[in-house]
Amino acid sequence: MPNLIQRVLQSVSKPLLLPLDDFRPRLAFRVGVTGHRDLNAETCQALRPRVRARLEQIKHLAEQAATESQGVYDDDAPAILRAISPLAEGADRIFAEEALELGYELECPLPFHCQEYRNDFTDEISTRQFDELLAKAIAVFELDGTRKDAPAAYALVGQLVVDQCDMLLAIWDGNDVKGTGGTAQVVQQATRRRIPVVWLHPDAREPDVILPPDESEHGGRDNKGEIDERIKEAVWRHLLPPKGLDPTRPLGPIEGLPLGPIEGRLARMLQPWVWRLFERALTVGVRRTRGPAGAPSKLSGFSAEYARWDGLATRFAGLYRVAFLLNYVLGFSAVFLAIIGNAAEGRWLWPAVCESILIWIVITLMTFLQTRRWHMRMADCRYLAERFRIFCYTYPLGLPALKPHPPALYLHAKFLGPLEWHMRAIVRLTPMPTAKVTEGYLLRHSEAMRKWVRGQIHYHDRNAAKLETIERRLIRLCWWLIWLSLLAALSAWMFHSAVEQRHLERLLLFFTAGLPAASAAAHAISTQGEFRRLVELSESTARLLRSCRKDIDRQGPSTAAYLRRQTEDLAQVLLDEVAQWQILYRKPAPPPG
Repeated sequence: MPNLIQRVLQSVSKPLLLPLDDFRPRLAFRVGVTGHRDLNAETCQALRPRVRARLEQIKHLAEQAATESQGVYDDDAPAILRAISPLAEGADRIFAEEALELGYELECPLPFHCQEYRNDFTDEISTRQFDELLAKAIAVFELDGTRKDAPAAYALVGQLVVDQCDMLLAIWDGNDVKGTGGTAQVVQQATRRRIPVVWLHPDAREPDVILPPDESEHGGRDNKGEIDERIKEAVWRHLLPPKGLDPTRPLGPIEGLPLGPIEGRLARMLQPWVWRLFERALTVGVRRTRGPAGAPSKLSGFSAEYARWDGLATRFAGLYRVAFLLNYVLGFSAVFLAIIGNAAEGRWLWPAVCESILIWIVITLMTFLQTRRWHMRMADCRYLAERFRIFCYTYPLGLPALKPHPPALYLHAKFLGPLEWHMRAIVRLTPMPTAKVTEGYLLRHSEAMRKWVRGQIHYHDRNAAKLETIERRLIRLCWWLIWLSLLAALSAWMFHSAVEQRHLERLLLFFTAGLPAASAAAHAISTQGEFRRLVELSESTARLLRSCRKDIDRQGPSTAAYLRRQTEDLAQVLLDEVAQWQILYRKPAPPPG
């Protein structure tokens, strides 16, 4: 008991929400490059002002977006502009040099380890230029490409540029794909990913073009005014918050609803330990097994973001679950008090007073559930927490933010716009990993993935078993209460004419009226808790994860490309589960009990 009291006092002392400013991200925008190497000196000289003009335009638009967003971003910090370049000779170097002069931060994914990559350069001057640019980079990600399959190495670094950028600058002559890893292939990857591509033809006589996400060719049809407007639209589509988002509450249902004094005191009373007590009461006798730790990998910088949103999700989950639990429990308790008051025939006043108090509490709880939307805020915080947990494993390999598969796509567009916008703003702020992909690096990541899968499988197995037990016992309780109420009703009928058994008749009336109310409350808790659907979701996810574990355990090539595919498949399974969970919890608050 002292430990329980201590935990309650600690939970009461914790703030329920972080300050609003803590949720305002700093504006960041990333521009990648792909282009030809074999550019002569005259072409390079002509390209420089064109590249610089586009980078200046993008920088100006990003700074404008910070103003247009009306305080959604951190106003005290300037915008961060990042340039992503593999630093190959030709287009990559021109882009990197001009970007650095304009104040961009430089990030460099390399197709080979740095020492091996130097063999690509033609002379000592080129190598020295590469070293000087590399020294100015804030992040260098050395992939594990080999000369035996050099095209695949160039293809992977091109894919990494696409994965890490919000807009691609392509210095390209427009010719079709001639092999793996060429500029045309990178442009195709970007358009498939719906990343806008600013196309600069090496021939100065050709106008610049922006390839829209739904078009792979735009053959010189843009004039200067059109391309400027379309670049502005592309940049602002990434940076401006979703339409209708209030800057005073940048995450919709999560923020902008400060706790009032009454709600604050009420929230401190409704802590998660109450729900855990309910779970333990309905799972007595069930073996509780310990599994792998649920904390995410610390191979990336997203573990802190996960911890922040996981804490908020847990707090809102406690408020919501305990509120609807008390709603139904107090509802049928009020029925019992009404029966007692009726049986007392006006001799006792306290049943009516207590009943009024309970009804007032139910009304207060339902008002807070309706207006403060604890269940929606719980779902939103949980979505962001799981998104950042996934990033803890995908980002060390340079993978981008994934999207949930159908049927969750409609949900993604309709409800999750503010959440996705905030998540992507945080991702843009985070530089790509600074790492050298070696066998040891891949082994560490592979082991972290295995631990991740084991932990998730154990969680979903345990969660399905626990919730199935709760649902089964609640339904069993409903049936027992109904049968007992029927027995009480039959007994009341049998003793109805016996005047000397008047006190027994009142007692039976207490059961005949109260037990159905208790049965209805138990059924309502089972329905509102969605235990059956959550069991099915956990069982389905566990099956898919076991299939992923077989693929992970199957020995494959120890390469970044292979591990990226495995990690992406696993992350997609978990992301789809999170999206389905969102669909499950995006429903109205429970009605009054």
